[in-house]
Amino acid sequence: MDLSFFLTPPVAFLIFVAIVYASYMLGSIFTAKSRANVGGRDEVYACGEDVRPKTQAVNFLQFFLFALFFTIIDIVALVLGTVSHAPIVLVIAYLGAISLGLYVLMRKEKAGTKHE
Repeated sequence: MDLSFFLTPPVAFLIFVAIVYASYMLGSIFTAKSRANVGGRDEVYACGEDVRPKTQAVNFLQFFLFALFFTIIDIVALVLGTVSHAPIVLVIAYLGAISLGLYVLMRKEKAGTKHE
């Protein structure tokens, strides 16, 4: 029997998931069983005082734009690194399309202006 079948990415991934799930279930057998909420067990504790959580609006837009930018650049590097005998015209067109997409992604719009 050829064992290289088990090294293919989908099969190796499923084997890995099965091992992780088995270790998770084994760990849950040995952990202490939790009881119901006893005496504020799930409450926030800070030096014996009640903590009043402050509401704060967090804007993750810049983070997600940066993450998307990084992902695009990473994919471009992967594609260009694996291109072997593609015509240079296609490579330049690909880079142009990616550059245009990144320009649209990263440009800042002025407050109060609308595009129609």
